[in-house]
Amino acid sequence: MHLPDGVVREGVLLASYGGSALLYYLSSRQKKADFKLVPKMSLVTAVLFVASLIHIPVGMTTVHFSFVGLAGILLGPLSFLSVLVALFLQLILFNHGGYSTLGVNTLNFAMGALSGYYIFRLRKNLEMNNFLEGVFAFLAGAGSMLVKVAVASVGLYLSDYPASVAISLTTVHLPIFLGEGVVTALLVVALSKKNRGYIYDEE
Repeated sequence: MHLPDGVVREGVLLASYGGSALLYYLSSRQKKADFKLVPKMSLVTAVLFVASLIHIPVGMTTVHFSFVGLAGILLGPLSFLSVLVALFLQLILFNHGGYSTLGVNTLNFAMGALSGYYIFRLRKNLEMNNFLEGVFAFLAGAGSMLVKVAVASVGLYLSDYPASVAISLTTVHLPIFLGEGVVTALLVVALSKKNRGYIYDEE
């Protein structure tokens, strides 16, 4: 979900750019932010970029995948950088979103990615098997989308949109919550079987 120009108040826009700048600063200072991660970050960025082209009709509108939860699992806090690049390319190449709302959209997607990372991280002190790994990956994928929609809804509410808009956004995105959870779970389990180094916490 990309918010276009003209739907968010100026104060919300400024606050979102400030929040995005802070996340960028914190992400860029991660100890694991080195050149060895560039190939994986590039691949995740490509997935984020292409995911928005997969549209699902829901009623009178369409919704699309984002896979921000998967980005969080694979890149941790560094997922912000992939989100920023993917959204910028979507904006200039396909006019997804708006130039004034790039900060809002980046914050929405980044908060989703970070929530996916922290949800999946809850499994660290548990004895894992493939099923439980898949369950946590599902929760991370679905939960990241819920957080993303919730952050966008807060921005719209602060821009004087009624609360019914948030309810509508959540309702139409229910298929995406489930779809992203399932796909994220399948991918994470498959990657874990092949090489656990793909997961950020286990590199």
